[in-house]
Amino acid sequence: MAPLEVGDKLPIDVVFSYLPYDVKEDMELTPEEKQELICKAPEYYNASHEWADKKVALFAMPGAFTPGCSGQQIPGLKATLAKFKTQGYDTIVALTYNDPWVMQAWRKENGIKDEILFLTDVDTRFSKNLTWNEGDRTSRYVLLLDRCQVVHAVKEEDFSQVTVTSADNIFHQMQLLKEEAEQS
Repeated sequence: MAPLEVGDKLPIDVVFSYLPYDVKEDMELTPEEKQELICKAPEYYNASHEWADKKVALFAMPGAFTPGCSGQQIPGLKATLAKFKTQGYDTIVALTYNDPWVMQAWRKENGIKDEILFLTDVDTRFSKNLTWNEGDRTSRYVLLLDRCQVVHAVKEEDFSQVTVTSADNIFHQMQLLKEEAEQS
């Protein structure tokens, strides 16, 4: 498979892995309950199915707890989240190659519950199929999807940088797409 382009549909078999937010994370727990919560098995997330009727902004990043991702990308997503919603985006995704437990720890470290989905690109399969990977890591790219159809796709030339994939730039792109849709 080649990189997805505007107008392409997300393949029907896109599945990621994750540990969803659990309200128990915010409760006072016994040591046994904490252990049970920590040792939960990851769940599969069928993106092709879940996103069939949604607008999605997928932000793929090279790795959790890395300088560009933790220092720029996630704080930018958090700061821009409400603006994304004004453009009709239901689901915001942070995607890396890291395992679901690392992604869960990264989500918690950033004070995020379920407003951003932290998903694992298992074996970097999805990103490798797009050829948007850096070895075994995901590249830094963004896909804007409307009912699984690509409406915008952009990849950083240098995956250590956050420029064209910054939350502010993607919000601007969302505004342009909304204006185009209203004019047609």
